[in-house]
Amino acid sequence: MSGSADVTRAQVKLAAQTYVYGYPLVYNLREIDAFISGQSSWQMQLQFNEFGHVRQLLGQETNFVSPNSDTLYSFAMCDVRPGPLVLHVPDTDGRYYVL
Repeated sequence: MSGSADVTRAQVKLAAQTYVYGYPLVYNLREIDAFISGQSSWQMQLQFNEFGHVRQLLGQETNFVSPNSDTLYSFAMCDVRPGPLVLHVPDTDGRYYVL
C-alpha cells in the first residue's frame, strides 16, 4: 500500500471518531439554544437556571431524540460558569423520577 492510502485511512478514522465524539455535544448546544431562543419544538422558552415544565404529553411532531409519549418532562438549562448549583428535589412519595 502506498503511504497516501494509509494517511487517508487514518484521516477517515479520525474524522469518524471526531464525529462520534462531537455530535452529541453539538446537538445538546443546539437544543439549549432552541430553548433559550423560544425555537424549541417543546413549545417553551426558558432562561438559564429556570425550570420549565411540559404540561401535555408529546406527539409525533416533537423533534427530539426519542421522547416518551407517556412522560411529562421538566427542563432546566443549568449555567454553572459562575460556580456550582444545588438542586433540591421535592419528595416524590416513591414515584420514579430521573434527574
